Amino acid sequence: MAPSGGAREGAGRKPVEVHKPRKPSMAIVGTETELNRLRKKADKAGKSTSRFVLESLNCLDEQNKD
Repeated sequence: MAPSGGAREGAGRKPVEVHKPRKPSMAIVGTETELNRLRKKADKAGKSTSRFVLESLNCLDEQNKD
């Protein structure tokens, strides 16, 4: 019969060696129609929605300008 209770060897979450910092994020609120229009414009431009918004508003950092 197996022992009951107590910690089991190898159980639990494994330690993570390197933590990558997350990029800050921001939500955009709009109607479903407005957000769909934004997504379509970004797709048509061949860019992610975030990249499209940042470029459109001229908010890119110098190192991210192409």
